[in-house]
Amino acid sequence: MKYKLIITDFDGTMAENAIVPEPTVQAIKEYVKRGGKFVISTGRAEGSIKKVIDKYGLPTLAGTQQGTKIIDTATGEVISNNGMDWQTATYVVERLLDKDPVIVYYGNDMYYNKECRYSDRLNPFCNGHLAEDILQVIKSKKEPVNRIVLSTTEEKVAGYLEELGKLFEGKVLVNSGASYIIEFISLEHNKRESVEILARHFNIPYEQVMVVGDSTNDIPLLDGNWHGVAVGSAHPKLKEVAKEVTVPLDEHPIKHLIEKYCLD
Repeated sequence: MKYKLIITDFDGTMAENAIVPEPTVQAIKEYVKRGGKFVISTGRAEGSIKKVIDKYGLPTLAGTQQGTKIIDTATGEVISNNGMDWQTATYVVERLLDKDPVIVYYGNDMYYNKECRYSDRLNPFCNGHLAEDILQVIKSKKEPVNRIVLSTTEEKVAGYLEELGKLFEGKVLVNSGASYIIEFISLEHNKRESVEILARHFNIPYEQVMVVGDSTNDIPLLDGNWHGVAVGSAHPKLKEVAKEVTVPLDEHPIKHLIEKYCLD
């Protein structure tokens, strides 16, 4: 087994519309049966990814909120919980309030200043709180924020990525995890750090770690001294940082990689 730890993004990498193909499920279970460690690293909150994990009987450890909170979804044990400091979060949100609805995440708690498409989708899986004065929430809690989301439209995403990427350069990571949102993540605490934490947690050296992703929010995931793989249908910018480009989503890339490297 060349890679003893596999960390993979979920949406667009191993699943489409939250549906994991049965061949992929069986390959993961065989990999774990043979001693491999498998972790999903996702932008989803724990309530959302737990539903998927329970449905398919997958390993329960997950890096949620773009890797900022690593949790065992079966026991509730928190392996790590990091994020953007509250002062930086305040700075970011202040500059988003005149745009579209803003969502601020603390673990599975989701605070939003306006009802929107994104909050409607996530409310069944998260503890949703409508908070018109969302800045006051941040200032009163004075706790690290796992993730900030700007809920927008497909037409605005490209412009916002350019505008806000320049505005927040050197302060936070700005990317788009879906066609109608912009995400803001800590420079220090993100999917890259989650790989480091998980490698230490399992006592597995980086050369035995493989990570897989599909989107620009997976650039931190692939950007490290481990084997970073982009699926064949991935964003071109992710392919540029990947050490390997594998088959596209519809050809079951996780199954393909497990069979290629881990079932000998």
